[in-house]
Amino acid sequence: MSAWNSQPTIGRRPGARLDPLAVVAVGGLILALGLQFFLPSAATPPEASSVAERKPRPLLIPPPAPYADVLAKPIFAPDRKPGPSDLSAIAGGELAGYSALGAAVGHGAATAVISGPSGSIRTVHVGDIVEGWRVVAVEAAKLTLERSGMRHTLVVGAPAEALSKAAAQGAETEPQ
Repeated sequence: MSAWNSQPTIGRRPGARLDPLAVVAVGGLILALGLQFFLPSAATPPEASSVAERKPRPLLIPPPAPYADVLAKPIFAPDRKPGPSDLSAIAGGELAGYSALGAAVGHGAATAVISGPSGSIRTVHVGDIVEGWRVVAVEAAKLTLERSGMRHTLVVGAPAEALSKAAAQGAETEPQ
């Protein structure tokens, strides 16, 4: 016996024969594949539709801010100072008597519940306006509002009286 005959073929047992049914099936599939390439298709292409082709909308990008405005107010200028502030008017201001009752934050959404001086309860989100103050951040423990470059923080659970006393002293309001 030679070395060539002693090595079994991969995937076949020595002395095993090919199944004639499998050979016929594979031959039929190859014949069908060949016919698909050589015979013309009986299907006609679809006719042109009466619906207009959809055209993509142009991307509208707003123009950038003029650089003259940016250069006129450099943020790191050594002589730059915060704007004028009257802490007694701005700190408490119209927010005296407001308190944050609770906040819910999660999955990219944040909502806070606040109580007004008259006892009215209101739900606010980032971007809402409260007595001229814009809500800029809602966190689990606090609500941050901003007006004229000044920020004011309402701590969740802090009573309105304590908040207005602290605001009058400037403890809860800081310039930005």
